[in-house]
Amino acid sequence: MSKNIMLYLRLIILLMLICSKTQAQPSRFIDETISSNWKTPVGLTFDTNGRMYVWEKGEKVFIVENNVKQETPIIDISEEVLDYGDHGLNGFALDPDFQKNGYVYLMDGALAVSSEKFALTIAPNPT
Repeated sequence: MSKNIMLYLRLIILLMLICSKTQAQPSRFIDETISSNWKTPVGLTFDTNGRMYVWEKGEKVFIVENNVKQETPIIDISEEVLDYGDHGLNGFALDPDFQKNGYVYLMDGALAVSSEKFALTIAPNPT
């Protein structure tokens, strides 16, 4: 019985050492909050004017300006798709010509066996 306890303790110590090393930032990285008040952010991207777009797993896309998240999402498809487990808004991309055509592309994991891809048009400079 004591052998099992010692083995268990060694395993815990080893896992703690591994986890502490994997969480450390490289020396030249900066850990900085650029915006807050998010439910489950998945990613971010920038348009050619430097405006930040952040998408949440819960099927919403927001614009962030001056480190402040706009209150109203520019895209909200939460009523139309699933948001549980690994499902949700997994990808968001601006068309390379977004400033002219307003095209954005979404990838949503709608069902366990498939995913949905959407192409939408939004105003490149929403107010």
